[in-house]
Amino acid sequence: MSEPTAVYSDYKLHYEIDGETQVPPEELPPPRRAEERRRMDFILRLGRFGRGEKVLDLGCGAGWASRMLSEAGVRTFGLDLSRRGLRKAKGVAPEASFVFGDGYSLPFKEGSLDGAVLSEVLEHLVDPGGVLSEVHRVLRPGGRLVVSVPYRE
Repeated sequence: MSEPTAVYSDYKLHYEIDGETQVPPEELPPPRRAEERRRMDFILRLGRFGRGEKVLDLGCGAGWASRMLSEAGVRTFGLDLSRRGLRKAKGVAPEASFVFGDGYSLPFKEGSLDGAVLSEVLEHLVDPGGVLSEVHRVLRPGGRLVVSVPYRE
């Protein structure tokens, strides 16, 4: 497979600009906020992430999942391509750690994380397999990955 940058040379710029339009959960209309809350609750239950576990929120956006993970006592690391989005996420989830980065080259040691969440990220990737391989690299043996994709009727 070609390098993602060779296929879609401005994908980083796209997501930097995208970060300008992301809003914190409190700014969503109440029905949408409730829907997002239910989705995040499901992700937490599905991942069975425990207190003190280290979990990556890859493509953290405005920080909604990072906040819910942190509130559950999880040591959360949000990663995103948008510096603006990361600034918003820090305000939403001050207990989490945030890092600017790309899912194709994660800034974590091999086997250093207990879990990872890719919430509505996979469908945006040029090479999903490349990112999933990189996530596999940083997960410890037995680590858990939760992936969600959007569905709207």
